[in-house]
Amino acid sequence: MKRLAADTCFRLGCDLIAGLPGVSPDQWRSDVREICDLGLKHASVYALSVEDGTRLCGMAKKGKVDLPDEDET
Repeated sequence: MKRLAADTCFRLGCDLIAGLPGVSPDQWRSDVREICDLGLKHASVYALSVEDGTRLCGMAKKGKVDLPDEDET
């Protein structure tokens, strides 16, 4: 049985990162619904930031990973 976070003795929160490669809009909506169903007191959403010199940036420049544009994120 799934125990709601609100039923625990801890104050739990969640950080979500939008714009991850390979996550469809439907999967994102499903993930957000699941987080909302946990009964958390706080959740934050951050957009993925791809920094120059990182492995992810290099992969994106080589076309090995497809990053969503700003509007999609």
